Amino acid sequence: MTVFDLRQAVGLCWLAFVVVWLLASGRTKRTVERAGNQFGYRAMWIVAFGLMFVSRPGRTDLGVITRAILQANDLIVSIGLVVTIAGLALAVWARAALGGNWSGTVQFKEDHTLVERGPYAVVRHPIYTAILLMFLGTAIANGTLGALVAVPLAVVSFIVKARQEEELLQRHFPDAYAAYRTRTRMIVPLVF
Repeated sequence: MTVFDLRQAVGLCWLAFVVVWLLASGRTKRTVERAGNQFGYRAMWIVAFGLMFVSRPGRTDLGVITRAILQANDLIVSIGLVVTIAGLALAVWARAALGGNWSGTVQFKEDHTLVERGPYAVVRHPIYTAILLMFLGTAIANGTLGALVAVPLAVVSFIVKARQEEELLQRHFPDAYAAYRTRTRMIVPLVF
């Protein structure tokens, strides 16, 4: 495969992610509570996502954000593809484990359960871990300044969102969630 083909495969991973998310979004429980102001993490997420995909290699109309930082060779782009595929696989697994409790924004669902199985046994927010892996893989494959800057923006966005979710879950599952937090990390296993 050429570098172009490998980058196309990274894009197909994102397309698969979107399709899975759209299909699964129809099978969620009714929302009973939403967290307050969610603008901050959403704005960062939109900027990160835009940077990731607007600053594609080969574009010259966007100036410095399309500058190549990583060398575009088969090995580098293949590593990016493998990381993206790993993120996609984790995202699908975590989404399946979460089931009807899932939501795109910070919400508490009717008959909400505290999920501690599957990838949730290791990290409290494995979907965020997965999407961050996809961001990292895509940034490696693209190799542009904009794509690499998008990764820390996405990290900050997910940390802000995860903290909002944790406040909501702590309120609804005070003892169980406190115990769960002592056993697991937020986003990165064994680290954070």
